[in-house]
Amino acid sequence: MDLNIPTELRPGEPLVIEGCVWNDTITALSIETNGFGVFDVMNCTGAINLTYDAGLSNGAYDIRIIAFTGDPNCILSIEQTIHIQDPIAFLNVSSLPEFAVSKEMQVPFMAWVLEGTGIVVSCDWGDGIISTVNCYDSSDISIVVFSHTYQIAGVFTVSLLADNGVSSFSVNQTITVYERIHNLSIDGDSTVFFPPGTGMWEISVGANQDQVENMVWNIENIRRIE
Repeated sequence: MDLNIPTELRPGEPLVIEGCVWNDTITALSIETNGFGVFDVMNCTGAINLTYDAGLSNGAYDIRIIAFTGDPNCILSIEQTIHIQDPIAFLNVSSLPEFAVSKEMQVPFMAWVLEGTGIVVSCDWGDGIISTVNCYDSSDISIVVFSHTYQIAGVFTVSLLADNGVSSFSVNQTITVYERIHNLSIDGDSTVFFPPGTGMWEISVGANQDQVENMVWNIENIRRIE
């Protein structure tokens, strides 16, 4: 015998229990939870599809279902939690800055969640860090503000998710994080003969400089030393 019980419902949504009896008959079903209880006498074999108007409001409910069969030695007992929540109507977010500097710049990210209860808003910054805020109370609009300082350079996809089990919304944005130039060194020709002349120089990171890339540089204000 198998019974399937939902884990999330919307307020006013009926409790639907589905399943199947393989080799026996369900003679009675007992359902108990906070504010709702029923003892249903039946004669059910094969597929099961039962609907109950539980009338549960927002919250989490520990529910226990006991199925009795014609065999007194065959009783199925199931316990689980059902979450009753208002659905999320809409999610809007601010725009991330196009660029950021690692180890220095706090990157802000703001979310507006319209309606819904029991919402968990999470922000995956793409570098292994996830920020989470719980919005348990019912409200027309919930405003959530995240901020993060990247420790490494790179291109990151930032994912924001608002979810309460019965509904979810998600948004993805991309940000490029650069390493600030702290210490570069230049090596090359110290003498160039016969103007205009050419020389070879190499720019490299110094001892206190993290890795940088895509550098653009030019040489200006070159003057002759007498």
